[in-house]
Amino acid sequence: MNKIKNAKKTILPTNKNAFKLPSTKSDEAQLLLHLYERNRFDSIPAYKLLRTAGLQQYTKGFIERGYGVKLGTLSGLSEKDKIKLYEDLKILPGHTVKLDRLIQTISKHSYL
Repeated sequence: MNKIKNAKKTILPTNKNAFKLPSTKSDEAQLLLHLYERNRFDSIPAYKLLRTAGLQQYTKGFIERGYGVKLGTLSGLSEKDKIKLYEDLKILPGHTVKLDRLIQTISKHSYL
């Protein structure tokens, strides 16, 4: 029994700066931005997806706009909202084609 009690002590974070699970969208974005700043890109779902199309340079913008984890919501954007997002992120014309294809793929495989 003592081993179990001691094991719990080693698992629980004792550091003041230990990560907490995000409880809001803002907390989620802050955590993802922290990972982004620390170059922990493989822990960021948006980065992984964008990297498949060679668009990983837009990761920070997607995180800041709330698309860091819930990428399925991109498929629900209207054409007008999509154009506004592309303009906000300053996505290059050739990259918009790639991103449109990526969003189409998400919408085929996504459960919102």
